Amino acid sequence: MLGLHEFALGGYFMEYLYYFNLLLPAMSLCFGAFCFYLVRDMPRSVGVGSVVAIIAAIEAALLYVYWGDEAGRVGTVGYWVGGTLMGVAAISTFARVLLSRRFFLGPASALVAGLAFAGGSAYAFNGSLGTFTRGDSHSRTASANTFQVAMRIVPYLRRELGDGRLPAFWYDDTAANGAHVGIQSLYYFSYTYLGRDMPKVNGDFKTRLATINPEVIVLLCSDQSCDGGPDNLRSKGIPIDFRTEHRFANGDLQVWVKIFDLTRV
Repeated sequence: MLGLHEFALGGYFMEYLYYFNLLLPAMSLCFGAFCFYLVRDMPRSVGVGSVVAIIAAIEAALLYVYWGDEAGRVGTVGYWVGGTLMGVAAISTFARVLLSRRFFLGPASALVAGLAFAGGSAYAFNGSLGTFTRGDSHSRTASANTFQVAMRIVPYLRRELGDGRLPAFWYDDTAANGAHVGIQSLYYFSYTYLGRDMPKVNGDFKTRLATINPEVIVLLCSDQSCDGGPDNLRSKGIPIDFRTEHRFANGDLQVWVKIFDLTRV
């Protein structure tokens, strides 16, 4: 049904954010139950071999999609592959029921069903266009630069903020090829940003500001001006006092970290 929703209705359910969906534990348990059903009355060696083969199928789907970063392996192709393998899994499961008493054909059909189900599911998720776009590994150099900069920003903020407090970030998530998102995601992602479209001060920013109620605001910027973000805060009636700033750079990436104290009236 999820595949039909994606393929026929153009849904976004199986895209990148699905990995954090609460249905994932339930699906994992159902998958385990399905595999147990396939090998429940077979020798232990068959069960162990099937588990190893299924894990290999899941890893193979991931490696095939992302080893060469080829766009031709994702999107609609992913759903065709996933749907086809789901059909193979269904046929093999039916064969497993009919051939359960056959010494060779029973285990073989169980193994094919498990491999097709695991490989098809893995390919469908890994091959989604949203996953491929947001998780593109082409930019290995950019990712390395982001990591190196982030590893220097973390101790800097710990030293400047003190008391083990979490920062409240404000940045533009489209700047620096998304590097600011990567830096902020080293913390509790949903709880440590005020806004991701700096210099805009919108309703979401104000709601988060009231909810988090930070004592300081940390700006991540591509240049020292921060696109006028500080001035925009003051113009919206948000009182801030400049505390300190520092420029971090690695390779082609530079990030200005500017810390402002939020003045309490």
